[in-house]
Amino acid sequence: MPGAHELNLNNRVITADGHDIGRVKQISESCFEVDVPLHHDYWINAAEIESSKGNAVRVRLSKAGLDDVDPRVDPDHEGAHLHE
Repeated sequence: MPGAHELNLNNRVITADGHDIGRVKQISESCFEVDVPLHHDYWINAAEIESSKGNAVRVRLSKAGLDDVDPRVDPDHEGAHLHE
């Protein structure tokens, strides 16, 4: 099962609908931060990783879903979220 152990800093992050949204900026035990150009950065739970190949990781979330990320911090680290 894919997870945070498959990530490397600077991996490209690709959404389920094929958009390249940014690069892995930071990795924690259960999630990773995406450096998104011209947008606020956010964290994605490692359970949302669909696959990892080469220098890219594909997530199960769509770009539209990520654009609608709640700007509040999610203490449960579910889906895409912000950290303090």
